[in-house]
Amino acid sequence: MERRSYHKESLIDNEEDIFIVHSGNDRIGGIAIQVISSKLNHKGYHPSLFLDFGALMDISGRHFGRYDNLSYHNGLRPLIQLGILPPIPNFYRIDIPNQPQTIDEWKKVLKNKDAVLNFQNKMPIEQLAVLASHFHWDHVGNIGFINEKIPLVSNALTYRVIQTMEKHWGANWRREVTFYRYRNGGKMKGSSAVCYRQYRNIINGVEIEIGPFKVNFLNVSHSAVGSSAIDVILPSGKRIHYTGDIRRGELTNSYLEWLKKQDWFDVFLIDGTNIGKDKVVITEEEVAKEIFKQLKNNKGTCFIMISPRHFERMSNIIDAAKKTGRKIYLPLVCGFYLDQIHDLRSLDERIPNLYDDDIFVYLHSANSGKYQATDYPKELREFAFSPNSKIKRINFDDLKVLENEDAVVILTSLSQMINFFSYNFFPRGGFYIHSASDAYDEKGLIDLRQIKRILSQVGYRYQQIHASGHFSESDLAYFINEIKGKVGLFIPIHTENPVRFSKLIGDDKKVKVLSRIYRGYPYSFDGKNLLID
Repeated sequence: MERRSYHKESLIDNEEDIFIVHSGNDRIGGIAIQVISSKLNHKGYHPSLFLDFGALMDISGRHFGRYDNLSYHNGLRPLIQLGILPPIPNFYRIDIPNQPQTIDEWKKVLKNKDAVLNFQNKMPIEQLAVLASHFHWDHVGNIGFINEKIPLVSNALTYRVIQTMEKHWGANWRREVTFYRYRNGGKMKGSSAVCYRQYRNIINGVEIEIGPFKVNFLNVSHSAVGSSAIDVILPSGKRIHYTGDIRRGELTNSYLEWLKKQDWFDVFLIDGTNIGKDKVVITEEEVAKEIFKQLKNNKGTCFIMISPRHFERMSNIIDAAKKTGRKIYLPLVCGFYLDQIHDLRSLDERIPNLYDDDIFVYLHSANSGKYQATDYPKELREFAFSPNSKIKRINFDDLKVLENEDAVVILTSLSQMINFFSYNFFPRGGFYIHSASDAYDEKGLIDLRQIKRILSQVGYRYQQIHASGHFSESDLAYFINEIKGKVGLFIPIHTENPVRFSKLIGDDKKVKVLSRIYRGYPYSFDGKNLLID
């Protein structure tokens, strides 16, 4: 076992800016990066920012299924012990039970973390904000656990989609980001118990100041609309940059040109999701072309599985459907999301127009089976049944008549596929496209098996047409080569293969890479671990 020796001096006297990777350096998701200035503010604290604070995809799936099976009464302790939340004293919401109160209690919860906990406890830090690069849950999902006095900073699209997810998911203590419901003994105490997190909007490309930090968000291409890279300049003049999730595309091309015009980045955290993966990574443009090809060559009704928040994919499917003379039927939840961000369409041209003449919203059968407003959750009910609603609504039962009419495109989900199977509505000559990511946990694998069983029963073949939201390994290598002369230290993030990153650099000895990071340990901007010799 590697022997570690720890510095005994207090880091308060260390005149170095610090960054800490709390999570996400050797796994997909769970991104949590902290930046701490060496300069004390007028309160005598070191100002600090967080770049994302996301939920772990692997740990959450392994221990608790789909992220929502842990009781409020279990509190923070198991989340911290299992590594779902990083150990940061005096950081989390005070209303959540079963959390360590003193540094000694923290040390009992986490063995072999004394040096990290002593650092967190002794260094006077003021958390100024958490910056959200985009709305994917593995980047923002744990924000709801932190003290509500710590503001959230994001662009308008990211914030609105997070709010819409909260509405969609309802009252769930593990899915509250922009606000949380104060619970006394696990029970909510009315609207007065709702605590709203402070929010600051940022316009991408316009630098703002957060305390002594200069912060800029830059548009990048990714599967989430509104995705941003984050640039932070510290009071010392040091600069740390974080790509967020990124893939090839027009926005990334413009972003790369911006990077080339900059002088220097001391630390550059870069998305390495597909490092070491040998699967073929196609682009979103190639997905759009292939879906159009399938619709053009197959005359029947097409069922397409898609995430309700993949708005660019939805837009590409709608375009392909219209080009092939098909109408489009969206499930209620897809319509709900599009409605909630409709007024922000000018911020991203990839967001479809829900109120297009060829787009319909179908209601699934629920509760009474009579398609009454009371059959649906409050937010969906207000969207679908409001007197002012402009959507073209159709009941699930009535989709049966489509079997004898012109072919259409129906966006679907597992629950809707089960409904279609129950109603025996899979027209002959129809076909299925799975336009979603691979399963990443056991439940996802079970869901996929169910879909394939249904398809085998109705005589449809399974085909997947999907693009990763991340650089391929070759795209990443090209990107690095374009900017490596302007970077002091590269750090691969959001990857299961950080060590392989160095191979993308090649034999260039001038490029420094920090691929092995101890989670929770403070590092100087030249890559030195300040707690380990």
